Amino acid sequence: MEKTAEKIMQAAKLGAQIVCLQELYRTRYFPQQEKVDVKDLAEFIPGESTKLFSELAKKHKIVPVRI
Repeated sequence: MEKTAEKIMQAAKLGAQIVCLQELYRTRYFPQQEKVDVKDLAEFIPGESTKLFSELAKKHKIVPVRI
């Protein structure tokens, strides 16, 4: 999360208005494995990342998109 926040702030400083995050940016890429229990990877909304992205969006006047 810290690295992602840093990259979002860098993009905003360079003039980005929309910042797109890659799929599964917070976890290992599990779809290539069979029968992996991913329930624990889910996050409630609001949650840790929605709180962070909301704060960054407001502060830097950007739109973060999580694909």
